[in-house]
Amino acid sequence: MNIKRKTSLKGYLILARPIFKLIPEKGLSASQLFYYLYFVSQADWDRRHEQLYSCIIRDDNELAEGLKVNPSTVWRNKKALIECKLLKVKEGRTYINNLSLFEIGTVKSAIKADIANLQDYFAKPEDDLAKILMEIAETQETGVQNDGQSFKFPYKGRLDVFNEEDSDFDT
Repeated sequence: MNIKRKTSLKGYLILARPIFKLIPEKGLSASQLFYYLYFVSQADWDRRHEQLYSCIIRDDNELAEGLKVNPSTVWRNKKALIECKLLKVKEGRTYINNLSLFEIGTVKSAIKADIANLQDYFAKPEDDLAKILMEIAETQETGVQNDGQSFKFPYKGRLDVFNEEDSDFDT
């Protein structure tokens, strides 16, 4: 049961580059990745809508009309993405798994934390990613202190001191 709403192409999507690894690792075609991103753009992004958050709120006919394709093309791509666990069906509605991976805060945290195989989290339940990001946040708060050398740079002297003897400038 989908809700009748006009297709919207306003706004923007935040993309983490590991999303492109879904093509070889999940066996997606480039066209299926396109449809996945299209479905993400047509989902309900408002977390205040507890029942509809991450739900694709347009029906297949509206989605097809927005792209000028046949509704069966939309249905086939939805089915393939459900098989890959990028989409899920609950109570007759189609939802995006881990819609938060398209939100700037989550993407920044995940990239900064250098989560290995980030592309795998697109197909996991939202709770798995939330738990990992929480652990990372706690580690960053308690944090291990830096040993005084933030980069692997062999020079231990002061880099902020200008020495005229080393200068090639005429004074």
